[in-house]
Amino acid sequence: MIHAGVVLEKVQYVSVLIVDILKKDKMDKYNKRTWLNSKSSSSTSSIIAFDGDVLYDDKIYRDTFLKIYDCRNSISLHKKNDESMEYFIKKMKLLKKEIELFINHLENI
Repeated sequence: MIHAGVVLEKVQYVSVLIVDILKKDKMDKYNKRTWLNSKSSSSTSSIIAFDGDVLYDDKIYRDTFLKIYDCRNSISLHKKNDESMEYFIKKMKLLKKEIELFINHLENI
């Protein structure tokens, strides 16, 4: 049986963590979703880019990712804990370059 005092203490702890997140300057967070299809389309293709603090398992940590969705499929590029931000940015720039090369190819066939 869980003691009510323990539950209350846990709720108060999580509440303090949430308040700490909310007090941070909102410019530190990047959270954007871009729809890739027109509003009249039944497709749900989108890109989500996120960089900011999140609460997980009663801890605050920085989460950085890019997710690309197309109907039932998706890819997710997350900055791993053991990666530097510079390395993650390098991977993102390489992805950008490859997308641009593929677009150029498609436009010129």
